[in-house]
Parts: sequence; C-alpha cells; structure tokens
Amino acid sequence: MAIDTDKHSATRRRALFAGAAGIAGAAAAVSAAPAQAATAVAPDTATLDWYNVKLLGAVGDGQADDTSAIQAVLNSAAATGGTVYFPEGTYRITPAARTGTSLPGASAVGLTVPSNVNLRGSNQYASTLLKHSAGTLLAVSGTGPSPDTGNSTHTQYCTISDLGLSGGNNTGLLLEMYYCDVITVRDVLMQSNNDICVDTAECWDSRFYNVVIGGCTGTAGSTTQPAMWIRCSAAASGTWGYSGDTSNQIHLLGCRFEAFGTGALAIGHGTGSSSGVNSIYLTDCKFESSSIQSTTPFLSVDSSSRAVHATDIYCYANDFANTAPAGTNPPSMITWQAQASSLSNVLIANGSTTASIASGVTVYAAANDTAVLRNVVGNYALAPTGAHIWQASSPGAFSFDNCYANSLAVAFNGTAPTVFAPGRAVPQINGTVSDASFATTPANGTMAVNTTAKTLCIRVNGTWLSTPLS
Repeated sequence: MAIDTDKHSATRRRALFAGAAGIAGAAAAVSAAPAQAATAVAPDTATLDWYNVKLLGAVGDGQADDTSAIQAVLNSAAATGGTVYFPEGTYRITPAARTGTSLPGASAVGLTVPSNVNLRGSNQYASTLLKHSAGTLLAVSGTGPSPDTGNSTHTQYCTISDLGLSGGNNTGLLLEMYYCDVITVRDVLMQSNNDICVDTAECWDSRFYNVVIGGCTGTAGSTTQPAMWIRCSAAASGTWGYSGDTSNQIHLLGCRFEAFGTGALAIGHGTGSSSGVNSIYLTDCKFESSSIQSTTPFLSVDSSSRAVHATDIYCYANDFANTAPAGTNPPSMITWQAQASSLSNVLIANGSTTASIASGVTVYAAANDTAVLRNVVGNYALAPTGAHIWQASSPGAFSFDNCYANSLAVAFNGTAPTVFAPGRAVPQINGTVSDASFATTPANGTMAVNTTAKTLCIRVNGTWLSTPLS
C-alpha cells in the first residue's frame, strides 16, 4: 500500500523541517551530485520518512538547477520508503540521458521516481516542478516489461500529490508511467506542455484523483498527441515504451482537461501492440476546450479496448473556428468503440455559433458486442454537421436509452444498425402514436404500441408506420 503521510506525527515533521543545521553537510554533498547518478543523502537522515528537498540541496527559485539535488533525495527515500516533500517554490528540472535500462530509444528524463516513494508538495499551485528543456519531466517507470509474476522490473507503490508539473512550453512528457503498478496521482496540476502530458504503457492498478491538465497541446494537426494516453504500448517492439501486455484497472475521478488542441484523453492499444487496454473507469470528468487544432476527438476509445466505463462526463467546445489548421475538419467530441463498455450521464455542448463539430458521439459496436449509451444529451448552439450520435458502420448491436439533443430532429444517424440490443419495454400509448407522444423527438427506429388500435408502430424517416397485432 502507498504510505499514508497524514499518519506521521506533526512533531516529527517539524523536527525534520526545522533541523537545517544538522543536515547542512548532507545538502552540500547532494547539490554536487550528477543527474540521476546522484548519491544518497547523509546517513543521519536515512531513518526519517519525510525528506524536505530545500533542506537537502534544492533551491526552488526557478533559476537554479535542482535536478541533481532532488534525484539524490529520491534515491535516499527509496532505501526504506518515504515521502519527499516540496515546500513552496519552483524547482527547475533539466532532462538528461536516461540510465537504468538496456532498452534503446528512451527519451531524456529529468527525475526518476523509485518504488515505495511518495512525492508531496504544499499545493499544486505553490510547489511546481518546471521542465527546463525537451524530454520527460517525471518518470514513474520500471526498467522494462515484466518477465515474471513478481513484477520485478516494475516501479510500484508511489504517490504524487499536491504538486504542479509544468512543461515550460517544451516537448516531451510531463509524467511517464511505463512498466508500473499501484501508482496514485492526486491533486496535481499539469500545464504548459507542447506534447503528450501523461503516457502509460503496461500500467496497472493505478488512480488519478482531481488531476487538472490545462494549456497542453501537441503540434497543430497532430492526431498522436492527446493530453493523456492510456495505452498498452508506446513504441515499437524491442525499444523503450514497448509492451506486449496490457494496461488495466486505471481509474480517473474528478479530473479536468482544459484548453487542449490535439485531443484530451485517448484510450487504446497504442503503438506496436495488438493487446487492448481493459477495465478503465472515468467518473465525474470534464473535457473543455476553445483551442481545437486537429481532428482528434476530446475523448477517444478504440475498438481494441474492453470494459471501459465512463459516467458523469461533461464535454464543451467553444470559439474554435480560427484555431484549427486550414482544411481541417472538426472532430467528433467523443469516439466510442470499446467492447463490453458503457457511456452514461453525459452532457455534450458546443457554445460556438460560427463553428460546428462533426458529431457529438461517433459510436461503433464490434461483432457479438453491444454499444451501450445512456442519458447522453446534446446542447448545441450550432448543430453538428453529422448528428448528435453517429453510428459508424458496425457489425454489432446498440442500446440507447434517453439519448437526445436540443437542435436535432433525430438523436441517431449514419448507417442504420441491423440489430438493437434488448432494452426497456416498448412504450404503450393509448391512442395514435406520433412524435408528440414522446417528451423529445424520437429517433428513427423507435417503436411503440397503440393499445387502442392494437397496432405496432415504428418511426421510419420521420413518419410513423404501423402493422396490426394478432
């Protein structure tokens, strides 16, 4: 289990934070250590489970390079497990060549977090790790794909909380999570990165709580730089980031994605892998942008994914007519292709009166599977060019419950499915069946029973047709 830092006594913390005199020698030694190869701090701090980086060599003024000092503290905390504390300040981090793996292709990295170590700041606005150049800011990654049931190559049991991660408008990741499990990211602000912010490969049993990713976007027109990518593999076979395994049991709760240009969250197999992610859960998450710069959906789930469930989701677009590259078609807000999955309690809105999106949701159902959408509501200042819910040509079945939009005559369009999964009972109406019999305009294919005339009625191209019941 990750360490519960709140259980440690306040007296012990004050003693550590105030005891600068006894640690001054250690601070001097740490500040001189090279990046990633930094030596451990003095032995007299090794038994303490809280490590204040400012008392151990870090400056935190945004100007001095704190990479070596902080890496040394992380290495020391790993010896017995502990919490590395970042007081208020901006800690400049410079990515350098990576060590600790034999796999080629690894990017430069600023800080590497060992197993059993927690990183904690004073507040996500007050304590910030600032990336000074291109590369990965923070890696919570093992050394390679797991070869055994003990996950010996994985980084495990780490928590990152109450910190800001800033890309400094550089490229490269803010948070790399390859070959890891039981990682928790809580109350973290990520911003100002010109690339993917969070990337996973072979990541298991991990949680994101109240994480905000804002002002991060890839190259205009890119379809491979979402703000966050939950995938099985991030590279070709034999190189850093590749895995033939899956990413699974990842939860996002109360997370916000804002001001992104090349997609917010992508879920799927990724690069060089035929495996699919599974058991991904999104709850109470927000996706909002006025800076769309590509055709990448806000939320994208590919057909290799399984058991992906999203509920209480808010998607909003506005004033993006001038941000997309010339000739770029607007995206659908959500692309939903996951197997054995559900999308429910969703509000999709476009506040722009000058630019429309392609569709609210583009949905696909695999063979022998059912795409399930419940309470997916559209509110559009300008109707989509396609439909609120657009069904891609699919071999599977569909179940839609209470899905509608304010500005469209139909809630469903595209290539009509041949099979609907069993849903709620067919409505029984005492008298003539018409659009007025429903609270909102029903989709083509909606059925109802006229109990007076004893006929089965179905809506086809806006007209109600009926046949006698015997």
